[in-house]
Amino acid sequence: MKRVRAIMTSPWFDLAIGVFLLISGLLEVLHVMTEEPVHRVGAHHGVTVYGLAAVMKAASEILEGALKAEEAVADAVMLGEVVEEAREQHKS
Repeated sequence: MKRVRAIMTSPWFDLAIGVFLLISGLLEVLHVMTEEPVHRVGAHHGVTVYGLAAVMKAASEILEGALKAEEAVADAVMLGEVVEEAREQHKS
């Protein structure tokens, strides 16, 4: 059950679903535009907009996570340098 929850709450899962919805909605919009003489707003427009919103949300969460990871690495490097400097001072 933990794996299912981890997958369902993952921004990568949200990104995949968003991309799927965006592509399927756009394909339906293109189909309607080329096949039907009268263009009406339909569910495919909502699917496209929702897919785009899901992609944007997931991408922002993924980028935010990457930035936090980069900051954590920088902090760890800085801490390592401080510890090494303290060791050097302690030796002298």
